[in-house]
Amino acid sequence: MTQNNPVFDLSIRWDNEAPAGTAFTATAGEAVLRVGTHVVWGRTDDLGVHWHWIDLLAFLSENWLALTLEQHYPLPVKPFLPHLLRATADRRWEMERRAGAILEERYLDEEEKVFWFENRHNIARAVEGLVVPDVFVMRQNHLIVVSGKDFSEYFDYNLFVQMLTGIGNQIADRLRGIDDPIAVERVREWDARLPEFSEAAARLYTGASGEFLRKVAANDNLSSFYNGEYRKVRETPILAAARMAWNASMSPESARTVLTTLRRQPKVSSPDLERLRAAKPVTPRDRKPAQAGRELAEWLHKQLFPSGLSEASLKAIDPAAILMRWDVPVIQLDFADDGIDAVSCWGEELGPVVLLNAESSRNRRESGKRATLAHEICHLIFDYHNGLPFADVVGGVDDDDVEKRARAFAAEFLLPSNFLANRFSRDMELGRWVESIALAFNVSNEIVVWQLKRSKIEGRLSDSDKAILRQYVSSPQNLF
Repeated sequence: MTQNNPVFDLSIRWDNEAPAGTAFTATAGEAVLRVGTHVVWGRTDDLGVHWHWIDLLAFLSENWLALTLEQHYPLPVKPFLPHLLRATADRRWEMERRAGAILEERYLDEEEKVFWFENRHNIARAVEGLVVPDVFVMRQNHLIVVSGKDFSEYFDYNLFVQMLTGIGNQIADRLRGIDDPIAVERVREWDARLPEFSEAAARLYTGASGEFLRKVAANDNLSSFYNGEYRKVRETPILAAARMAWNASMSPESARTVLTTLRRQPKVSSPDLERLRAAKPVTPRDRKPAQAGRELAEWLHKQLFPSGLSEASLKAIDPAAILMRWDVPVIQLDFADDGIDAVSCWGEELGPVVLLNAESSRNRRESGKRATLAHEICHLIFDYHNGLPFADVVGGVDDDDVEKRARAFAAEFLLPSNFLANRFSRDMELGRWVESIALAFNVSNEIVVWQLKRSKIEGRLSDSDKAILRQYVSSPQNLF
């Protein structure tokens, strides 16, 4: 379940109005934890669970980086929600046992990784002396997902961090001034919850191995390479790009080429791009990603062509020229990774900038390069501030909602499905028609076919027509 502005709130009724005594008596009280519309700990009549909440403060301090930065599961599985990790892992282990494909040593290693992940992300572990429902917290790009049995909520990342900070502060404030060494230590830990940069912190955020991070940095100091001039751990554009490079299975050599190029890029000012970002429509959270992408493309057409989109203006769309007009540099590099089409990066100190992979088989064709850059236009307008923090890698990454939306946007921006339906003709053989449209509008045959599918002319196609169209797409089983 999701809301526009869901709450994550721990309301505590303290045993004593003024904090006094030990660290434990000063933080004793009844608490009700609300996640969205769900009362997860306590009851709806505000009768809470009683505990000394200094334990929660210690948990938040110790696991702050994991709760706010870690975005990777410790195993090669992708549960729908974080509290389902163990059940998902159990199914995987059972299937591997039946197939004789798992060694006991690997099982024990993976089980330990799941255990420590749960220790970092399940807030219920903060109150080990109580039996309370699990509450898992995990970062997902610009969102935080909070889930447990029978509930799940998605929060804006910055808003959630503010709410979680507020919970910690209300407990820490009870301890400030208490004459108890434990109180002093817990306050010190809370105030220092954001540690200095370290390889361990970089591994936690990126999910990458230490070996990968060191190879990418090469002879450079690890902290200055990834974290810039900052001593404390900070989510920098370079660190975000390293995370996505690891996700995309980029080689350390290619990642170093990309990251060293990004580090040299200046901050770009683009008033035209900023105006579009400010005016962009708000996409409802329940809108399907592909549908949202197509609606966003229609909106951008109206902004760029206020007098209407003609065939001539559609053919004249040049994503590279649009980016140039917005002062966004497009730099061509050789990543030596064929599966990666482009890397974009932005932040307070650099960019936005697009690095185009000259070795990508897609980008060797002009139609493919146009689709890649149109994809980036979507991110730079619609995801710049909240969809993707700091970086994007096109190709070689998970098929998440942000990518589905950008792909649908690129196809609709370059070849609108309604326009294509009006051009549909049976005057020539269907395959030749697809190829002629692709050539005329400088897009791939695959984009033509998928846009034809989305144009709702399927009822006019015979089985033999569908067989012809399947030959032009990379996933024919999903076409019809």
